[in-house]
Amino acid sequence: MKPSPGRVSNAMNKRCTRNTAVLFLTLAAFVCGARAQSAPGLEEISEELTALVADRWDAIRLEAAGVTDDEWVGSYTSFDGPTISTQLAWSPAAGFIIWWENCSRPQTARVNYGSAAFAGGSLRLTPALTEQSPSSYPAASEYVPVRWGEQHYLIPSDEMINFAYAVHSTSAAEVETFLVKVGDYEKERKGLPDVPPEYRKYLGMKPLRAAASGFGPNGDRWYPKIILDAGRAGGVVRGMKFYLSRPGNVYMRLVVTDVGEHSSEAFVMTARFRDGREEKVRPKVGWEFTSRAPEDDSQYHP
Repeated sequence: MKPSPGRVSNAMNKRCTRNTAVLFLTLAAFVCGARAQSAPGLEEISEELTALVADRWDAIRLEAAGVTDDEWVGSYTSFDGPTISTQLAWSPAAGFIIWWENCSRPQTARVNYGSAAFAGGSLRLTPALTEQSPSSYPAASEYVPVRWGEQHYLIPSDEMINFAYAVHSTSAAEVETFLVKVGDYEKERKGLPDVPPEYRKYLGMKPLRAAASGFGPNGDRWYPKIILDAGRAGGVVRGMKFYLSRPGNVYMRLVVTDVGEHSSEAFVMTARFRDGREEKVRPKVGWEFTSRAPEDDSQYHP
């Protein structure tokens, strides 16, 4: 069974109005409120850094508005759940800014900026802030441009396999965790994304299947990690998602955190009963998972 691009596209288009509104509200708060230190999360970022990044954003926006011969210049956004978003804006002379924000409580924000160059078929960023710098966001140094019909994505080079698996899953929410150009949600998308040749086989592959073979230590109040009986040899990679397929009365979504040759460990992201009961789900050895999202995928996300 091949993934259904139409299913992903339709789901994303239904959400595009909300996402676009959130994006522009976030950017407006960032650009207009930065110097006043009033935007959510800005209390963690120094006044000097805030002013510098706000000026950089203004310069990028001005330059990008005048660029007509480079389809990749401009602003991009991604959403990782209902509270976390990332914005990346870049232009050849003004460089880039990347702004990460979690609007849940406590609200936090991270940022980075620097030079940007489109060379060798990829976007290369040189961040000015190191990982040790206060309030810095660890921006990837290389992004691979990917067209999907008329849509434009920038994928960190070390996350291309995860993007391929997100498309393979047919989950709109998983695709939205990758940077797409602002304004592209409503553009037409046909077929499958134009990923590098070595990743194309993952787009139409059969779903990966795995079963719970054990559990890690329960070191917190959430769920212990679930040990799956599939690993690197079966195509599992760190960061990919699995959905519970059996039993059928539970929504459960996992993210793989560690991968061995024939087994892997996964963190429970979502777990609840389909009938709405409020008791805690208690996973068991033998429960079955798949890498293909179900038709009611939206129920697997908070």
